[in-house]
Amino acid sequence: MKKSDFPRCIVIILSVFLFFLFIMPSAFGQSYNTFSLRDDTPYKDLSIEELHKQINLAWLYNKEGLITLLQEGVRRSDPDSQFKLGYCYLIGKQMPVDYEESFYWYKKAADQSYPKAYYDIGAAYYYGRGITKDKEMAVKYYTASYDSSTNNSDREMSARTLGRIYSKENAEKAIEWFKKAADIHYESYGEIDELSNESLKELGVDYNPATRSTNYTRNTYASRSSSSKSSTQKSNSSQRTSSRPINWATDVIMP
Repeated sequence: MKKSDFPRCIVIILSVFLFFLFIMPSAFGQSYNTFSLRDDTPYKDLSIEELHKQINLAWLYNKEGLITLLQEGVRRSDPDSQFKLGYCYLIGKQMPVDYEESFYWYKKAADQSYPKAYYDIGAAYYYGRGITKDKEMAVKYYTASYDSSTNNSDREMSARTLGRIYSKENAEKAIEWFKKAADIHYESYGEIDELSNESLKELGVDYNPATRSTNYTRNTYASRSSSSKSSTQKSNSSQRTSSRPINWATDVIMP
């Protein structure tokens, strides 16, 4: 290398170093689980109530500064902020999509018994978003969502999702969960839940949530004796059960 080329090489190397040090993090986002505990945010003096108000307003109108507000919330270990940050990473709201980061923050919220996070962790396990696929863990968290939520819409969604999962392998459990979803919907709106009703009919069940009456229109696991549950019958029943896929893009409980 010529002596005249040496300064040019130094400049190139320094430029590359500065690019990866400063430009890359701002362009592609930083790992919030490594810097979110800073205490120098401009919102550190807000009460938690005022912080929630500003977060909700920024969330509603997708205002600039939302992530900084959430950063302050997670610095305080606020589960609502952790849940919202997980959702931001899931859909790419004001930051790049990152399923592992999304799962990390959903799990943080769930560890504080935040009900909405349970469902979305279940979805992460079911689809393998940011974590290895694990149907048993998905069922565990979907069930926790159903058991812990005080919101009927969230409980209905959890029950219906469990029905769809079980419809592929266990019609009796699927019927149980679809009926729970139908009951919640009827209690909330005084009308038949068309989604659960359709799934139950595909399973050979005519269910009326108003009277809690069940009629079996054809053979299902629920109407057979345990001695007749052969592997052939299971296979045939599985083919008749609901095959409607769960859409991962919408199969989350939103903030």
